[in-house]
Amino acid sequence: MTAPGSVRYLGSTGHSTNTRILDLSGSATHYFQFATATDAAYSYFADIPTILRLLPDTLDVKTYANDMYRLIVGASDHHGHSMTAVFDMQVVCEEGRILLLPINTMPAYTGRGITFPGELQAEAIFKPGRKGTVVEYNLDVILSIPLPRALFFMPQTMLQNMGEHAMSFKITHMISGFAQAIEKDFARRLRGQPSL
Repeated sequence: MTAPGSVRYLGSTGHSTNTRILDLSGSATHYFQFATATDAAYSYFADIPTILRLLPDTLDVKTYANDMYRLIVGASDHHGHSMTAVFDMQVVCEEGRILLLPINTMPAYTGRGITFPGELQAEAIFKPGRKGTVVEYNLDVILSIPLPRALFFMPQTMLQNMGEHAMSFKITHMISGFAQAIEKDFARRLRGQPSL
């Protein structure tokens, strides 16, 4: 993958034309405060399929062997084109920390509409707080988006600016929706109810 914020061309085979790819990235941090013991918060966040399903726009979460997961996130460009971002990752659980690390060893994904790969890296750090547990959640996302032909002739700086603005909006939407869903779902778990 090239530097986020860049536009690149992929070569072609046969008679098809080149593909133009826009590489974008974004990151966010959120602090959760849970009125519970650290081990209970850790156990909740270690339920990776539940946590991933709480991300906004999640279409599916597939579980594979060796703590590997595929997150499929959907979006629309508001012009009738559906898009799907695919994130493959492996979970590493350490004392006081859970990591989601991007991997590229999974089978290829084929879906309808525009499908593109992404890299998602997340880190949850658990610390005792005055009123329970504080969880620092760091999220980094990289996307490689194939551009529709209609955008091929737009100036690179304009494409980058539009892409970076859209990515900033998407990351803000993702982390705020995720935070709200986690807080509601964790409260349900504490009451003995199933996850959302």
